[in-house]
Amino acid sequence: KVSFQVYQQKGYQMTSEESIIRFVMRQTEFSESLVRSLLNHLGFAQETLTKPLCTLSGGEATRLTIALLFTKPSNVLLLDEPTNFIDMATIEALEKLMQIYPGTILF
Repeated sequence: KVSFQVYQQKGYQMTSEESIIRFVMRQTEFSESLVRSLLNHLGFAQETLTKPLCTLSGGEATRLTIALLFTKPSNVLLLDEPTNFIDMATIEALEKLMQIYPGTILF
């Protein structure tokens, strides 16, 4: 059975007062330690995980959206310009995540 996760290039704007870590934990079955590690790998320092979503920059919102792709079960990722709005370090982190992703990735 095919299970897709889709990343669409768009201007992400988050308006919730919910923290980054609560937002992600609400949407995944992964352990909190694994989620924290993933977010850290994508450039979120541990002390920023309690930051409200409504205060995220465009790049931070993009990184968070990318993180969500890897916290939900799927065997196919569809990525539309995932490197827009992110810095080189995050692009490299995304490349590493894509290398270990067990499914198919389409750009």
